[in-house]
Amino acid sequence: MTAEVSHTLVISQLKMPPRGFFASRLGLELRKPDDTKPDYIETSGDFIWKQPQDGSSVAKLVNYYGDGDNRPFKGDERNLIYVKILLGATLYSNVQQGDATMKLVLPTGYRCIRDLDIDGNSPWRAPDILGVFGDQIPQGTGSPDEGSGTRGWSVANNTCLFNLRQNGVIYAGSALTVRLTVDNPEVPKTRSDDSNRWQVVLKSKGSHQYHVEFPPVFFATQNDDHWCNNKAVLGRITDTKLGLRDGEVRRSEEHTSELQSP
Repeated sequence: MTAEVSHTLVISQLKMPPRGFFASRLGLELRKPDDTKPDYIETSGDFIWKQPQDGSSVAKLVNYYGDGDNRPFKGDERNLIYVKILLGATLYSNVQQGDATMKLVLPTGYRCIRDLDIDGNSPWRAPDILGVFGDQIPQGTGSPDEGSGTRGWSVANNTCLFNLRQNGVIYAGSALTVRLTVDNPEVPKTRSDDSNRWQVVLKSKGSHQYHVEFPPVFFATQNDDHWCNNKAVLGRITDTKLGLRDGEVRRSEEHTSELQSP
């Protein structure tokens, strides 16, 4: 190889990784058969990125008695909900804060609350005693935290956004558990309601100057009683009277109000 002569290497039938990655360069290293004389270069020209395959990102809600959701009714304020996330791509903030973000989008009607620190700890941090994990070690309760102030989190209506600071990184495959404080919608929602869908969105510049945003990952579970993909928002029965007539318990229809359950 000289200044006048160059070689083109064609590498085919590469097996793509299931996880994704944001805009970056590829590295190539050549060595002699005896593993000497290494020569390393990086690609030039266009940056490349890859969207994670379906299933490589995981998001779900804790559905274990005693682990949050202690205020499940419509209009309830400051309800606690625990979210479990496994990232399908590495988030890296290369130059400045905000180069990489993780956004949780709740169903319409919810309101994210940014709480104060709890005994010096981040209000977004899940406790180490959640019943859903039992005696499992490790528990996978890593929590995104930038160390002080807002802890890297901001809120707007039904979205909770985590901004990575400069050189901040969350690696693909990291198991995160986030403690959300929310105000519930003012109207009941069943679990089968099409609008009752939770999602997480990853966005990053990678090593480039422009962001790439991956498609939303919708919360989903498979036949697991301890996890769920959404929460039912319950209605209330008020001013209801029960009476005994003809050997049956009957309800006074004129004194009932809406009720929706899971």
